[in-house]
Amino acid sequence: RMRNNVFDDISSAKILLSSIGLFHHDEYFVRIVVKWVPILTQFCGDDALWELIFIEIVSDRSDSVTCDTIMSLVCNCAMRWSNEHINACQSWILSQQSKCSFAGSIQSLKVSLRFLVISSEQKPIQCFDFGNDANVPRLAYV
Repeated sequence: RMRNNVFDDISSAKILLSSIGLFHHDEYFVRIVVKWVPILTQFCGDDALWELIFIEIVSDRSDSVTCDTIMSLVCNCAMRWSNEHINACQSWILSQQSKCSFAGSIQSLKVSLRFLVISSEQKPIQCFDFGNDANVPRLAYV
């Protein structure tokens, strides 16, 4: 049942993203998209989802969806998504670079770069000291 819920969540997020161009003037709908798409897709995504976020919405925006809205969405995704989802999305973005999928859109490139920078920030990891040496640090930044 969990598996079906994840796919239902991704489908719901795709519907929201696909509709943002139609309801771009509705501030409340835009807020719903920016808030709920990252939540609904926090555990996994697929090529179609990432293409909607990083290519289609950006290239179709023509002032209908503001750059600030897109950047807010991308930032929220980077903060909310699981490490596995972020890693898969980063790999997809890099694969699209090699396919020149972003070649026609500077804005898509900017949005993708923003996601890569935000999601690649270094995080602390725990280093456990199993000895009695007090000189060994207990927390290291990698």
